[in-house]
Amino acid sequence: MQMKALVTVVSGDTAAMEWTVTGTQTGALVGRMATIPPTGKRIAISGAEFTKHNAQGLIVDERGYFDMASFMTQLGLMPAPAPSA
Repeated sequence: MQMKALVTVVSGDTAAMEWTVTGTQTGALVGRMATIPPTGKRIAISGAEFTKHNAQGLIVDERGYFDMASFMTQLGLMPAPAPSA
């Protein structure tokens, strides 16, 4: 897996980063409801992380978002969403 930071912005104790990840699913994905065995398929997804840091620079709050529909579609676990009209 390779992660690439596209944009990073820092303001005071808050940081934001937009990223992309590419790779091949070679291991099981373990979730709350199920375990997905390796598919051997390549993925390329985008996302963002937002962090808040304390005076020592340690992360005290973190939120992240990524395109789950694209991820699941690329792994062949759901059909591609219908194009919007």
